[in-house]
Amino acid sequence: MINEARADLKLKPWKYSSGVQTLANDIAKEYTQNKRGINNGSHYVPGIVRACQKNGLNLEDNYVEDMAGFTSPTPKMTMTAMKKNIYFGLKQMMFGYVGSNEKGRNKKNNYREWEHAGDLFNTQGSKNTDGDYNYFGFSVSKNGKVYSMHFISVPTFVVNSSKYNLSFRP
Repeated sequence: MINEARADLKLKPWKYSSGVQTLANDIAKEYTQNKRGINNGSHYVPGIVRACQKNGLNLEDNYVEDMAGFTSPTPKMTMTAMKKNIYFGLKQMMFGYVGSNEKGRNKKNNYREWEHAGDLFNTQGSKNTDGDYNYFGFSVSKNGKVYSMHFISVPTFVVNSSKYNLSFRP
């Protein structure tokens, strides 16, 4: 879905990477071990920084994670339900939607958060978040009934930088 939108914008596609997948898994572990999630209101920057450093990235802030999430009333869910939640989270980030479900999608004031879209499309204007394209991985963490979806991307700028890339291999 991200790459389809990037293609429409004439941007290079993001590339799945085993190195970024490992980073995504380590970030999810940080959230789980420290009982953090989307419900805490913000990204868990100390855990993201630790995971980046563990994987050879010299980053002192969150330059890699876009996060969405949801609450599930049951301890288990079907794969279909999980995919629907992933799809909804991506739609929220791509279109700036801040509603917690589809019911508010016709209210214009629910479309006000554009930073995720800027990151997904490499248009933030920051050397730490923009590159020709990003390497990508995805993970999910769960604390109680809260699922956090970690869309992790490392821009080519960071991968090619001797300042930020100490030993990371995409």
